[in-house]
Amino acid sequence: MQNRKNPDTRSTSVVFFDLGGVVVDVDLDRARRTWAQNMNGDPSGFDRHFLDSGIKDKIDLGLLSAADAIEDIAARCGGEMARNVIVHCWNSTLSTRPEVSELVHEVARGVRCAVISNTDPMHFAFMKKETGIDEVIEHWICSFEAGSLKPDTGILRLALRELNVAAERALLIDDRPENLLAARSLGMDGLHCEGFESLRVGLVERGLLDGDWRPAAPRS
Repeated sequence: MQNRKNPDTRSTSVVFFDLGGVVVDVDLDRARRTWAQNMNGDPSGFDRHFLDSGIKDKIDLGLLSAADAIEDIAARCGGEMARNVIVHCWNSTLSTRPEVSELVHEVARGVRCAVISNTDPMHFAFMKKETGIDEVIEHWICSFEAGSLKPDTGILRLALRELNVAAERALLIDDRPENLLAARSLGMDGLHCEGFESLRVGLVERGLLDGDWRPAAPRS
């Protein structure tokens, strides 16, 4: 294993973490239940207003602001749903993975860390605050600001430019194989996160985490 404090010049110099499915858990059923609790017991309204309407796609690409999205959804509900409840329902899709947040901090001791995420302003604000990784993330590259969604390579190229790193020295950690294929097409390394242990082992194999490291936080 490489020395993490003095890495080989050919080794990874920047690790890009995806958020949903890697740093945080995504559970649409939880959001549907939250919606039902606030909207007369009808869980289908969550999909109808957030997903089927195309609002999620628009806010992820920065084509619709969070404020306008909230107003749009409120109007679709006849104006009877409070704006803060809409944000709460949307953010209820997410929950933190403390063991992964701890892992990010550990990796950041030896290498630069950043984020590349398909996300919107509401989810971004939640994740930046709740995951506890902000202090060790050098840069957050989000689709709503980039105007590009993985697996499109536009957001990946932007991330490489923002961090001023060659593709060959960058690692993308993602839970979606198609995003990793896009990264590899640019010359980046890709690590498929299929759960915490696959993430830990993949980082150990690349010399970015000590083999005997284990999180203190309970695994979700």
